[in-house]
Amino acid sequence: MPEIITTKDGKNHTLVGSTSLISIIRDYCGDETAKACCRRAAAVMDELEYILDINGISAAKAEEIRSAVQNSINIY
Repeated sequence: MPEIITTKDGKNHTLVGSTSLISIIRDYCGDETAKACCRRAAAVMDELEYILDINGISAAKAEEIRSAVQNSINIY
């Protein structure tokens, strides 16, 4: 089921894929903010990889965690 975001102007936006959220950010805040959001999402994923590695998480569990994080930030 797709997620729906309602912006302060009352418009509903349905998030179908990763580009939907970035296009909303770009429309409302501009290209630089959208790029910054992408960079932050990449940093979150890099930090997650580090945490999974130092904690010795199994490959299967690590993939499950990666998938959940990617879905929750809805950018990748």
